[in-house]
Amino acid sequence: MMTLMRNLLTVIGVLAIIAVGLFFFRGDLYRPIFPSQPKLQPPALSGKIYATLSSSRGALIEDKSVTDPNGLPFDIAEITEGEAEGFPASTSPSLTIINIAKREIRHWKLASNVRRVSLRATQLYDVKVKEHSGPPGAPYQVEIWVPREADLNLTFEIGPVAAASGS
Repeated sequence: MMTLMRNLLTVIGVLAIIAVGLFFFRGDLYRPIFPSQPKLQPPALSGKIYATLSSSRGALIEDKSVTDPNGLPFDIAEITEGEAEGFPASTSPSLTIINIAKREIRHWKLASNVRRVSLRATQLYDVKVKEHSGPPGAPYQVEIWVPREADLNLTFEIGPVAAASGS
């Protein structure tokens, strides 16, 4: 009887050690079974980001000349997902710069939270801005036609991403 009890406690001890090891090192095995509390998302940013499209550097940089107390800190990841040459796809939000003098087209894929891009023209009166409006839910696209090389002061209005309608 004593041998049976010792063997039973040994088996229970080994199983407990295996269970503890699985709990700490292989959480992916039990997490689908036990739902966890949803993680709280940080509040979506809403406001304006001021940037300058530098003609010499060919990049979007922070516009430090603006002193808007309600302006958001410059974060390139909040406004764009990357740069490319040529025309953008009509299915993605984009900012397109068309330089007439250099015959060059460049575009940036905008982040989904960008609601509007506007030009803060101070001395450039011959720059044309064309916003493409489509049906509700269509991606936001804007073209800026510049006749010559110049820095462009831009305002990016961002807001929360609209929730997709479920089926």
